[in-house]
Amino acid sequence: ALTAPHVSECAAPLSGSFWCPGPGRGVPFQDRVGAAAPSHSRFGIEVGTLEWMLVEPNREVRDLLAGTGHDVRYREFCGGHDALHWRDGLIAGVASMLGYAPVMQ
Repeated sequence: ALTAPHVSECAAPLSGSFWCPGPGRGVPFQDRVGAAAPSHSRFGIEVGTLEWMLVEPNREVRDLLAGTGHDVRYREFCGGHDALHWRDGLIAGVASMLGYAPVMQ
């Protein structure tokens, strides 16, 4: 969605490891955001507040994407790095990016 919006205009990073690849291993995602051409891509980012290593990088990516004109929906949940949270987050993120309001119970 960032580098090839003509292929996919949506992305739903759940507990995104935006700190990767780390020093000396490639271009960090944050740098790629700044270098990407403006697009109409939509991002549904979600991270758990107990994911201490991931919260700040996800907030940084949210701000960078929003600052470059992308549609960003961001949510922090009380939880950790867990497939149970990703299941619900993936469904809600995709529905949100497609224009459907997920039903919260």
